[in-house]
Amino acid sequence: NTPADVFFSQGAGFLGTLSADGALLPLDDSITSTLSDQNLVSPQNDWVGISGRARTVAYNTEVLNEGDLPDSFVEFTDPQWSGRIGWAPTNASFQDHITALRGLLGEDATRTWLSEMVANNPVSYDGNTAILEGVASGEIDVGFVNHYYLYRFLAEDPSYPVANHFFSDGDPGALVNVAGAGVVTHSTHPESAQQFLSCLLSAEVQNYFASTNYELPVTNDATPWADLPTLDSLKLPSFDLNQLADLQGTVDMLVEVGAL
Repeated sequence: NTPADVFFSQGAGFLGTLSADGALLPLDDSITSTLSDQNLVSPQNDWVGISGRARTVAYNTEVLNEGDLPDSFVEFTDPQWSGRIGWAPTNASFQDHITALRGLLGEDATRTWLSEMVANNPVSYDGNTAILEGVASGEIDVGFVNHYYLYRFLAEDPSYPVANHFFSDGDPGALVNVAGAGVVTHSTHPESAQQFLSCLLSAEVQNYFASTNYELPVTNDATPWADLPTLDSLKLPSFDLNQLADLQGTVDMLVEVGAL
């Protein structure tokens, strides 16, 4: 019953719910083909990513070098990381990442990984900002966060003692969620709505997002902020972001293993 023409979401899970309900119109190929990585477009071609939010591991640069980190995100279950990791089980971006792990690794392997992580005594925080502050203060050595939170600190203090490690090569730690948008089925201005999405993907707007909130541009004609990587350089795992709609299954699993 919405009078709106466009649904703009901070994450792909809600877009996946609408896609499954047939509540979004197919988009013109001229819109979806502009993205640098087709993992950031709905397989049904009915929503498109507007900006990228990479999951990273933030680490204390006074304690660790990047080479000290494991080769894969899933290897943080190693006992050497006991008590040194920060995570935010109640945070939506963390729960989205676990939902993705369920799709990438399978239910049983994800449950086992979570159980082993809980046994490694991670420190729980309310959100990404608190995790970064914990890393910077030395309370923990590493933390699981969205990439752009750190760059808010670095923009104010380039010497802030934290850096992001980006996983790549299809690793489960290389998830990129999106703020994305689609045209609702009952739009009364579908052509204008698609033009609006094209505007959001223009170089001008993509550079605006990159320079104001440090999210990753999703097209190749825009430039990430400072030393942030381009999306096509990360080699993301092949994953249907529509699957992020199954949040309840993730919450149930987190409760089951004692993370919540």
